[in-house]
Amino acid sequence: MPAVSTTTIRQLTPDDFETMYAIWEEGISAAVSNPALITSDRQVFYRQFFLTALSNQDHNFKIWGSFDDGALVGWQSLLPCQSAPMVWHKLAESSTYVKAGNR
Repeated sequence: MPAVSTTTIRQLTPDDFETMYAIWEEGISAAVSNPALITSDRQVFYRQFFLTALSNQDHNFKIWGSFDDGALVGWQSLLPCQSAPMVWHKLAESSTYVKAGNR
């Protein structure tokens, strides 16, 4: 009989950042197939963007993670809509990223 894993969902914290970022980077690389997207200057930008998002979650904007046996395997976010700064407090972008082996 196969082992049964335990799946939990919880709001992510800054402590989850490194794994969350690795899942995002894997997803972007697979979806876009453009290594130029992950240049070192953009990497600094996106690392700061996601770390700030994790630190600034409020009643409107959150990031949830799915954990299998305690390991983060995917995440879903509602973050301020970057293309509409005048209404950041009202509009959200939704993103979902899942590790390749867990899709």
